[in-house]
Amino acid sequence: MSLRTHTYHVNGKEINIKAKKDVAKKMMQRITSLTDIRRHRRELTGIKGGDAERSSTYYMPLSPPGTLADETGFERELAHFMAKNLPDPITESDWPEIQARIDDIFNRHVPVDDKRQTPDQQKEQARQSNDAATRRKAERAEKQRKFFEQQQGVIQQYPHLQRHDRSKSDYAVAATNIRTELKKTWPGQEFSVRSKSFSMGDAIDIRWTDGPTRDQVEKLTNKYQRGHFDGMQDMYVDDYWDVWTNTFGGSKYVTAERSLSAAAMKQAAAEAGRPEAVEEDANGAYRLATDRETEKQIRTIAEEKSYYQTPEQASEDNNDPQGEVQVLENPEKNGIEIWFSEKPSPGIRAILKANGFRFHRKRAFWYAKQNTKTWAVAKDIADRYQVEIHKAA
Repeated sequence: MSLRTHTYHVNGKEINIKAKKDVAKKMMQRITSLTDIRRHRRELTGIKGGDAERSSTYYMPLSPPGTLADETGFERELAHFMAKNLPDPITESDWPEIQARIDDIFNRHVPVDDKRQTPDQQKEQARQSNDAATRRKAERAEKQRKFFEQQQGVIQQYPHLQRHDRSKSDYAVAATNIRTELKKTWPGQEFSVRSKSFSMGDAIDIRWTDGPTRDQVEKLTNKYQRGHFDGMQDMYVDDYWDVWTNTFGGSKYVTAERSLSAAAMKQAAAEAGRPEAVEEDANGAYRLATDRETEKQIRTIAEEKSYYQTPEQASEDNNDPQGEVQVLENPEKNGIEIWFSEKPSPGIRAILKANGFRFHRKRAFWYAKQNTKTWAVAKDIADRYQVEIHKAA
């Protein structure tokens, strides 16, 4: 089988190589490296001195180009090599001699970083590495000891919370515990706690109307977030040693969002001295009909104020007959809810069903999507229920 001759051009000189294509390409790359020699630095590693001496040589690419260890006569030597040391064509039998000549030029002109060590230096480096590994191991053991000690402390302090035993997902356990803590801290207040997973993470979303302020809720819920976003590194950083999330579950993101009812906004407007600023429509929705500065003042008052009432306080405020039935808005689901103090009559239940209301078996209230019709039905049902209660009394 005859070999093909491959033609290349280097510094204006035509070079012919008679060999297989891949072999010719490797030869050419090595020849070309001479013209780019200033982008190389030689590094020596291993042991030096005595019978144990052994080393390895690496050519480290540089960018931008550096200065040769010996510039004297290099260009003339390179020109002589290209003109006199390259037969035409170059064959594989010629290559060992050419390769040796190239290596000789590199070894004499390329700067050298001698990183070799004596046997004693290597022993000292190994000793230091072992000492550092021993210290890291001891530090980790101490960190684990403190972690388990703190973990036992929070377990004893919060026996009512569910442990994260890996039988359920991390964020699901956290969501369960958040519900437990919210119910214990603010009994009677309705909270929506939703958890979800997505690509590269999970999240817990907490929503409620009026009740405690957002800051108050976040002081309770923020401890369930596993880490934070680091803007300097442009990445999310997990706290793998956080005692709380390792014990009671956690989520990548925990957000709390509070909605304010028309009643709360009216109260805030009254405190701001602008009661006329809040207008409420027939469906219980509101809007702020005023200038931007006054609107900001009213919202600030409403957001910083807690509207939470204990069940006892709510009962005292609702001693009138109207307190026996409540018609509430659910902004999150665009819904309307009707809560009865006692089970309504079959007639009222029939009206509710006929107008699209459904019964929530777990929480025992009736609900439907809010619109003009359902609001009218809800108010009519409230009046009918009061009449029934008075008759029964």
